[in-house]
Amino acid sequence: MNKQDVGVVFYYCNYNEKVSCEGLLCSLLQQLLQRRTFISPDVRDVYEKHIKKGTMPSMHECSKLLQSEVSTLSRTFVVLDALDECSDRIRDQFLFQLRALRPKLSLLITTRPHIVNIHADTGISLEIRGTDHDIKKYIEGHIQKQSKLKRHVERDPSLHANIIDTIIEKAKGMSVPHYKLRSPLTLGIGFYWPIYISDYWQGSIIAEMSKML
Repeated sequence: MNKQDVGVVFYYCNYNEKVSCEGLLCSLLQQLLQRRTFISPDVRDVYEKHIKKGTMPSMHECSKLLQSEVSTLSRTFVVLDALDECSDRIRDQFLFQLRALRPKLSLLITTRPHIVNIHADTGISLEIRGTDHDIKKYIEGHIQKQSKLKRHVERDPSLHANIIDTIIEKAKGMSVPHYKLRSPLTLGIGFYWPIYISDYWQGSIIAEMSKML
């Protein structure tokens, strides 16, 4: 497979950002266009139409342009990180539009396990779990980066153990389903627990441990 004939695009869904299905589609389209040395007449026409009016392309326009770009490639890989951060409505709309990119689409999604409507009847499910050892290494790395917390745990080794044991206990049973749809559309779920631990670390764990200091 020729590298120049393959597209790879990525989107991280941040719950702090308001996003629309049109915005998601345009982001993928923009990434594909940036690899080109020229802009197609269709893209230019839509751009000039909306730049004059100060408007955004419709979902239909974004989807059609994305389909057109993908059709020129032998394969397009789309990575969607933290899809669960999108609302149900946006997520359903987005996944529906992506199905129009078949048969040239390979899709990788990371999400928390409560998202149950992204797999198809042809999919298979595989749980992926973070081990206690992995979580411990991840937390210890964060402790070393937090100078104030590092000083506290150096003065009180029991606090170090308490932080690690508490987070590991809270993470018990946390798993991520892995879905793989038959070729040509592949839908996979990868490790998500580090992002979950990071969020948890910045929030309730710090608050709880602060009470102990």
